[in-house]
Amino acid sequence: LYAHLRGHLSSTYLIAFGSNRRHHRYGEPRAILAAAMEELAALGTVHARSPVIGSAPIGPARRRFANSVALVESELDPLAMLSALQR
Repeated sequence: LYAHLRGHLSSTYLIAFGSNRRHHRYGEPRAILAAAMEELAALGTVHARSPVIGSAPIGPARRRFANSVALVESELDPLAMLSALQR
């Protein structure tokens, strides 16, 4: 029915990021989140980004967490967006 609109509809996503581990390539959690935010541009238009906020560990973890969120508009459907984010 809406085949003529395929590829022209977009969805808006609020994507949350978090890490408390070092990465062999990116280093500290804050740098990991910064790299992930940069990669979002390949998936759609990033309309807003929060600052990276540190938070205390939960439970037995001893490492502090870095957390952030981004507002992204994309032509990817939800399953395709999830798949792209998990790569």
